[in-house]
Amino acid sequence: MSEINRIQRQMKLLHLDEGWASITLKTLLDDISTQQALAQPISGKHGIWEIVLHLGTAQQLVLDLIQGIARPFAPGDEWPPVEDTSNKAWDNVRQTLLDADEEIRGEMQGFADFALEQSFVEGGSSAYDTFHGYIQHAYYHAGQISILKGMEAGKYDCSIRPIDT
Repeated sequence: MSEINRIQRQMKLLHLDEGWASITLKTLLDDISTQQALAQPISGKHGIWEIVLHLGTAQQLVLDLIQGIARPFAPGDEWPPVEDTSNKAWDNVRQTLLDADEEIRGEMQGFADFALEQSFVEGGSSAYDTFHGYIQHAYYHAGQISILKGMEAGKYDCSIRPIDT
């Protein structure tokens, strides 16, 4: 199995097939209602819907890089606002996340292992680091979603208080 196939497999484990983390984004998001997705159990912090949109911006960045499009994000682009709060919009956001991951894995098909050491843009991260960073970033936010989901369901309370410095 080539290295690119191994990376694609890790992406698929994250989104669709249960790996070591015993969590997939699909199963994590499947039973989250629109109201839960919109909730902000930690005042002033991002809710689930916002995090999923944020994950989508990361996916678009990776797709753009693979397709040779290098564009900087304007301030705020990485956290797009929730504009449509309907049930249908929430369903679409979840499906778009899964579809974009499948698109990324498909775009990676043509990659040769030697290309993983090359940067998409001059001075940027290698393709290898970009792909693994994408996976790491998504797992990080999957953990946040899991905590917020538990808080919203009343399973536990995470009191946030400032750390004395």
